[in-house]
Amino acid sequence: MRRVEDVLGKGWENHVEGQRLKADGDSFRQKLNTQELFDDWSRKVSTLNQVKYGTLGQNQRKEKSQ
Repeated sequence: MRRVEDVLGKGWENHVEGQRLKADGDSFRQKLNTQELFDDWSRKVSTLNQVKYGTLGQNQRKEKSQ
């Protein structure tokens, strides 16, 4: 938003149109944040790996002990 200030001047966010523009910019910036999406994906993959390979590892240990 620094460039907006360079064009519109200091205090631009205090005007009605500036407040709307700032809200739109903040909303857009939030949409660009992919950390939450990545964290969800990472948890799902981790859970799937634990189910898939954790069970496989337990079966292999059982076979070796028999």
